[in-house]
Amino acid sequence: MAIGCTEYDREELPERGWQALREAVVTLNDHLQMDVEGLLRGGEFATTFASCYLPPKYLPSYDLGLLRRFLVCVVVTGWKLFDPAHEHRLACTAEELALRAIIQRAEEVLEEQEAEPVDFSYLVDMAYEDTDFEMLFDPSLDGIEDSPSGKYMRIVNLKLKEWFLPFNPERGDVVHPYADGAAWEKK
Repeated sequence: MAIGCTEYDREELPERGWQALREAVVTLNDHLQMDVEGLLRGGEFATTFASCYLPPKYLPSYDLGLLRRFLVCVVVTGWKLFDPAHEHRLACTAEELALRAIIQRAEEVLEEQEAEPVDFSYLVDMAYEDTDFEMLFDPSLDGIEDSPSGKYMRIVNLKLKEWFLPFNPERGDVVHPYADGAAWEKK
């Protein structure tokens, strides 16, 4: 549930897994920055690198602002993943999606290197409080957050406008100021 805390046994993941995660963070940051530059030049979101890692359901709504905010979440989540001195929690749905993208990219890195796959399930178990965000990738569950069963199961923050809201501010969950949307709401 917490990344980088003493509960997390770093040795549960082989070193080549950590190397793949590190390379994934770097390549995602590079490619997302190139995506930002491409959108600034008038490119289409559907052709971005980011579009491979975000739920396709919202593709028509994705824009430059969303991409910039998601890039910050990838940066923050990558930092949380590799900071062994402090306990960090994923603070919002966008950070959960960022870690999902990092893990997916790490699996791709290993495949590209023709290396043996790594089981990232321990990291998944430790990092996520729940995996409700995975519902965003299943079209059959579209709208579940608004259904009676979704309300009963307390499924929250699946709507695009909620991705950058902190899960639990009382607990201390904080979203990076650039990503939290406050600056974007004023524009």
